Amino acid sequence: WSRMRDGARNVYANDGGQTKKWEWTADNIEEWTAKSETYERGDIIAYENRPQYMFVAGDCTAAYSPEKLKSWVRQIVFLRPHTFVIFDRVVSTRADMPKTWLLHSHNRADLGVPGFLVKNGKGALRVRTLLPKDAVTKTVHGYEYGGQTFDERESAQTPAAAKWRVEITPGAARAEDVFLHVLFTDEAEEVSLIETDSGVGVAIGDAKVFFEGECGGRIEMDGAEYHLKREVVTGNWE
Repeated sequence: WSRMRDGARNVYANDGGQTKKWEWTADNIEEWTAKSETYERGDIIAYENRPQYMFVAGDCTAAYSPEKLKSWVRQIVFLRPHTFVIFDRVVSTRADMPKTWLLHSHNRADLGVPGFLVKNGKGALRVRTLLPKDAVTKTVHGYEYGGQTFDERESAQTPAAAKWRVEITPGAARAEDVFLHVLFTDEAEEVSLIETDSGVGVAIGDAKVFFEGECGGRIEMDGAEYHLKREVVTGNWE
């Protein structure tokens, strides 16, 4: 950790357990390619972009020590024009390894509304937590972790820093947890959790998004059904 980010100019908290495999960042693609196994942190395992939605999934397991984490796959569905569904499945090696879902923001989130609300000027983000069912939500100010504060040196970027965060944690210790969130960049719609024999999903207005298996699922919207597959599909959007 002593030289992980800036050659030991600042002191950083080990605030999440991401594994340390290298001392310094790569300056160009040639350096990264030469040590790709060392720099590896994860892979995009699914991607598809349509006029109705975008689907992307990342396997983030390599970012953490295998002594702590067995698997973490994040799936994101963007329902155009203003709705994001984020589904995380995290499996730790032991139930007592805590898991925390984070959202960083410039201003403090308002927890007094369904879910929570973050505002900045004319912009607003509305977030609903559907899983875990026993979620505990709190706000944290500053670069604080474990009772210690790790403030950055003041710079021209300091006023723009996102020094607030929302932390969502499961209410009980489990080896496997799933996090299901819906984010609206416009007015929120009605949302409800759907549980099936093959997975979980969420109803958002007239649309439904299901996550089934390790990666993938389906979307029902506008009278049509779309299948989310574990494959990378590129097209005219790229």
